[in-house]
Amino acid sequence: MKCNRCGEEIPEGELLCPNCGKKVNGIDDLVGEAKDLAILDILNENVKEHFQKFRICKVSGCGHPNPIDSNICEECNELLNDSNSEIRLLSKVCTQCGMLYRYEEETCKECGANLEDICFDDLVELISDEGKFYVYNHMVIGRKMFPSTFPGFSYISRTHARFLNEKGTWYIVPEEKSTNPVYVNDKPIIKGEKFQIKNGDIIQFSKETPKFKFSS
Repeated sequence: MKCNRCGEEIPEGELLCPNCGKKVNGIDDLVGEAKDLAILDILNENVKEHFQKFRICKVSGCGHPNPIDSNICEECNELLNDSNSEIRLLSKVCTQCGMLYRYEEETCKECGANLEDICFDDLVELISDEGKFYVYNHMVIGRKMFPSTFPGFSYISRTHARFLNEKGTWYIVPEEKSTNPVYVNDKPIIKGEKFQIKNGDIIQFSKETPKFKFSS
């Protein structure tokens, strides 16, 4: 079956497109039936599928991502070993709409913007009684990422808020057109403005959605 948004082939049994994250038709019914598979676990699996293993060259600050089985760096031609290289999980993210892509992609298929490298080690988590899910730089929180069975689903706007990581400091930015305010530690924050968040802060996407603890 092909995704009706991006045309990517969707493996049998998958609930989300592995390329663009769009829900497969009927996902809400499938989620209801899959009692042993938490909603947020589905979101996490979709994120992890976009990351690939690379051997990163550390010779003289080269930093080139080579195929995992490489013995010679494609960029600087140095021999690679365990002491001058490291294995890292890499993906790419659209800086405008927050879509994740496989590392070989260059531009966003949704909005045409350039993509930025992202490492799995830099991801943080939001944790609640419903479970936890990964957060990455430029991630956009919106209704399309949650099935309708998610608590408070109708109170989440199509594009509700985004997360930004600037040199290790995390921010949340509520979208100006979002219907309901975002709360940090039970206080509403101003739409359209960056608000710094720290480890242990409690985030709600509306008063009707679960509380999440920001864990960095």
